[in-house]
Amino acid sequence: MSIHSSAPSLEMIRASYLKTKEEEREMFCKITSDEMASEVSRFAKKQPGNSPADLFLKRMRAVTGSMSHSVGAAKNARQKMFAMVATLGLPCVLFTITPEDGVNFRIKVMASGDAGSDVPPSPMSDEEVLRKYISESQTTRVENPGFCSVDFENVIAIVVEHILGWDCKEHVNKPSYGFFGDLDGWTYAAEEQGRKTLHAHFLLWVKGWNKISQNLGTVKDRERYEMQLCKYADNIRFKFKSQTYVKKD
Repeated sequence: MSIHSSAPSLEMIRASYLKTKEEEREMFCKITSDEMASEVSRFAKKQPGNSPADLFLKRMRAVTGSMSHSVGAAKNARQKMFAMVATLGLPCVLFTITPEDGVNFRIKVMASGDAGSDVPPSPMSDEEVLRKYISESQTTRVENPGFCSVDFENVIAIVVEHILGWDCKEHVNKPSYGFFGDLDGWTYAAEEQGRKTLHAHFLLWVKGWNKISQNLGTVKDRERYEMQLCKYADNIRFKFKSQTYVKKD
């Protein structure tokens, strides 16, 4: 495990070193302390920049950042989730997204490139035809894990925009557009299954949930808040069942 984690990190260091050209090193030497302090402040706010100090920070981040699926990456992910719990309280909704990539026509289209891909056979086709198509699709998935990851990210983006109703550009929720109402925040953890496919566990923080959670524990108001919780669950179930979307303003 140690060798597995350190080898990619060493490769990243070599790559970052090779990409630091002579003219870039000269620029780095001319960066002043005030310029660096200003750039660090901007970099922390994730604001775009193109100064020599910005380039230097990007190089440093490439070398020191945690590799995906490493112990360091898992630790960073846990810290982010704990920070959200400390800020917003306990989440109230958990659901899992597991895209089907074993027989996924989108992956076959991406893998075929300019050659194109044949139209999937009808479900009423001969059993041998269907069996052959499934076998070919599964082979395509195994041989093209990168396209599976791209398709997974596309599915997650659709879930965030249409199921959660979250505007990632403005970092705000559109309550009338999502299935779960007005959200304070959300996060998800992507995991690998035994067959090497990806799935995501989403956690949602719904506005007003803390009040409902607290009053469910009181004898006086329990019944009233139980009814509100049931109404909220029925509303989610209705939206998923009807599969209708409220048109954006």
